[in-house]
Amino acid sequence: GNLTGLPPPKAAPMLSVAVFPILSLTLSAIVSPSGAVGLLAGPLGRRAGSPMLTAADANDGVGADSGGLYDSLRRRRLQLAARKERLQQERTLLEGVGGERPEKALEQLWSHWYGEEGAAPRAALEKAERRLMQNPDTAGEAEALQDIAASFPDWAEPLNRLATLRYMQGEYASSVELCRRVLRMKPWHVGALGGIAMCHARLGNEEQARKCAEAALPPERSGREAWVEGMLVEMDARLADIP
Repeated sequence: GNLTGLPPPKAAPMLSVAVFPILSLTLSAIVSPSGAVGLLAGPLGRRAGSPMLTAADANDGVGADSGGLYDSLRRRRLQLAARKERLQQERTLLEGVGGERPEKALEQLWSHWYGEEGAAPRAALEKAERRLMQNPDTAGEAEALQDIAASFPDWAEPLNRLATLRYMQGEYASSVELCRRVLRMKPWHVGALGGIAMCHARLGNEEQARKCAEAALPPERSGREAWVEGMLVEMDARLADIP
């Protein structure tokens, strides 16, 4: 059946029902290894009176550097493992969008997107969102969202919320660019797909609006199933790229 008019989840999805009702269905920061400063010491390299660098001293330095490198690589492995686990969870939720209960699957998907960086960042995003909805013309709301996005550059949802804010402020071109950034991270982001279509419509870009609307999540089940299958292929390719 037609799912247009799906009520928004508690987390108020981005660029979806509240802003675009007709299209409502439509990480990793690399931890840089600590730089180790190598010291060349010897008879020609030391000042008078300075102690010679012994083999034990050199070995101690190598051990410290090796330990730092090991810790950095370990953190990186943990980050990649967490990123892969989140994407696998997201895949399961997206798969449900093509099933018999798409409303429930979408609600869970939105919740997943809001919580990708943990409880404290989610709370900060939801607080900024509540204030945004109360007064979208306040410059402070944009700054709050920009700060969150800068702190978590691989988190799509703050950008999605900022895109919603720009739309509400009538800054449609800026909203388009933010939606594009979200879609580079998550081509299956239903809110950004619907939002970018509406922004183009507001800008008078009828052809772009039509193409974007066609790329959004279809309301009928047969179309949804095909759309989801295509997005799962993209998601599987990204999963395969994570070691």
